[in-house]
Amino acid sequence: MTTLEQIRKQVEQLNREVGQPTRLDLVKGTTLANARRWVNAIRQGRVFFYDKDAIKVGLRNIDWSGAHVKHQEWPAQLNRFFWLSQLAALYRVTGEKDLPALARRTIEDWMDGHEPYTAGKPPAKGDNTLNISIRLGQAGGGGWWNAVASFCGTPDFDETFVRRMIESTRGQVECLKAHLAPTINWRISHLNCILFCGMVLPGFDEYREYAARLLNETFWRQVDPDGSHEERCPSSYHQWMMRLFTSLVYLGQARPKLGLRIDPARVGRMWDYALYSTTPDGGSSGMHDGGVWTPTRPFRTLAEERKRYLKAAGLKGEQWAVERKPSRFFPDAGHLFLRDSWKPGATYASVDAVRYGGGHCHMSKLAVNLYSGKRMLLYDPGVFTYEDSDPFMAYGKSTMAHNTATLRNYNQAEANPDVYEVHILRNYAVFCGAYAGSYFSGPMYWGFKHGLGKAEYGAHERVVLWVGGEYLVVFDLVKADHMKEVPYQVHWQFPAGKAVLDSRKGAAWTTGADDNVYVRSVLSSGPVRCSLHRGEKKPILGWLPTGHGVEFTPAPHCVMEGVVGRGYVKGGGYAKHVTLVVPFKGNRPPVVGIRDLAPGSAQQALEFSFKDGTRDIVIAMPTLHRMIGDCGPVSTDGTLAVIRLKHGKPVSTLLNSGSWLEYNGKPLICSQSHGTYEV
Repeated sequence: MTTLEQIRKQVEQLNREVGQPTRLDLVKGTTLANARRWVNAIRQGRVFFYDKDAIKVGLRNIDWSGAHVKHQEWPAQLNRFFWLSQLAALYRVTGEKDLPALARRTIEDWMDGHEPYTAGKPPAKGDNTLNISIRLGQAGGGGWWNAVASFCGTPDFDETFVRRMIESTRGQVECLKAHLAPTINWRISHLNCILFCGMVLPGFDEYREYAARLLNETFWRQVDPDGSHEERCPSSYHQWMMRLFTSLVYLGQARPKLGLRIDPARVGRMWDYALYSTTPDGGSSGMHDGGVWTPTRPFRTLAEERKRYLKAAGLKGEQWAVERKPSRFFPDAGHLFLRDSWKPGATYASVDAVRYGGGHCHMSKLAVNLYSGKRMLLYDPGVFTYEDSDPFMAYGKSTMAHNTATLRNYNQAEANPDVYEVHILRNYAVFCGAYAGSYFSGPMYWGFKHGLGKAEYGAHERVVLWVGGEYLVVFDLVKADHMKEVPYQVHWQFPAGKAVLDSRKGAAWTTGADDNVYVRSVLSSGPVRCSLHRGEKKPILGWLPTGHGVEFTPAPHCVMEGVVGRGYVKGGGYAKHVTLVVPFKGNRPPVVGIRDLAPGSAQQALEFSFKDGTRDIVIAMPTLHRMIGDCGPVSTDGTLAVIRLKHGKPVSTLLNSGSWLEYNGKPLICSQSHGTYEV
């Protein structure tokens, strides 16, 4: 058997073992039309940046440093050889004779333009170790060696050329080992590449045990018990790692002597985390360095992929029956996902109490996001750009770009929030958490590279009440230095399009689409000014990315601003602010009657009256830290209560952290046990 035949056989067998096809779908999402598009660009010496902009690089003497485009990601994408999968995919279908020659020409040009890599020096300018691990390839597709398997037997990929590739690969693998990343997705990708090369290339067997042993260590260190990957990006980096470890579960089943110890159940929970984070249409939630939600980029196959994995891994039982549990909290990640059903038109909300997971995390602690009907209504914008010379990078990671609270529009720091309570019931859910890391004027890039800047002592405590997918009540307690007055802001990022402001009521809402959202300041310690911002640049405010790249669009952004200060609350140092959030159909905002049942008291007690005659009494203590006691018609030892009235009679009740609840002197809940109840 020739070297070429051996490599082809090993690659195709390995791809089958990890559950990946070996023909057209060499890369997930590859289609014949998209492969043709890429091939036509390569024939003209062009490479797509972010699968969109065709950058002229030529086919000889390519500048691999990536000087063509001033953007951090361009040289990375250039050095990753994404076009090889497209060339290989099209060749497998059509057999067009110039495709192997195009593949060889670019690989050869890279080798001609670089001194041989070794363990003793870092990668060349424009290159890095993550690029190496993607360029060489991994089980499941992509890179040099999956391409070789496709072009094996053609005149362009002869024994002499492939042996030169093997020599270059050995140096690159040694460079990877010498500069192995200590953590995050880089480490996992490095090791998976080394394992792949060790399994498919002649003379590379020595790398197998090394890679398998460290992949075991990395899995248990980076994947938390709830299934979340440590970088906390459920729609992007998490899913890459989820699929990679899925392939290793399959590989461990096929080749037990490798010694892989990847827990199938924990990988199953990785699939759960990904599934719950998606919007009802199957799209991206956008959280952290995830892709912004768009109606044209759903991950519609995720639920079916998860089912296939569970079957292959032999995972059965009630814990995997997500269809009966549409809402879930992931405590290690700090993410709460709520929905009223698994139907595509469901209402979905998320609360981002993220545990900081490194440079891909945003300063978005306690942000609340909302989807309903057919679109995202309160956005997490996801990633704007990775190019840190572009001010939109820092804006995209900033606290004020997210649906949470700020002091002086400053940023939160990397400090983790505390989650005090999460309760998910049949028709209600309650979240209570706090960020207490103060606020800083410094911009956030891959960290606060210019320092934290000016500091403002402060904390934000947030309670979120979910009422059956019908509406949310967001209770905020904002703290600052009690010796001075400090402005606070509560932010709400709307979708691109039309929005209306009613500054007298302290309300704003979207319009011009079938599905819209209404936000209204319904209770506060002092005066609140409500304003709308769209497409502003000094400072940047009111923008959304249109994809993972360099294009942004203006989008209305509602700011509710008040003051933390001595004059508004006796004793000073904090401000209360309550927001009602209601998704609605059509262009007319909902008519909601609002009455403060306990003005000036410690209790936050509101009555909401709706058009159909329903009245909801909602009472909560700030941060749910003590009992409500007697408040208007309600008496309880709980910290939050909801009583739904129809025709003046209670028909539904929620009691949080208590044992008894009375309305107009009549008991609605009376228990021997302290807990959270819905009746």
